[in-house]
Amino acid sequence: MAQRQIILWDRHKGFPTSGSIP
Repeated sequence: MAQRQIILWDRHKGFPTSGSIP
């Protein structure tokens, strides 16, 4: 689940997937 959230956030912000959502 975490991976999906990170991927979604990454696509929304355009940041690299680091595994940490600010």
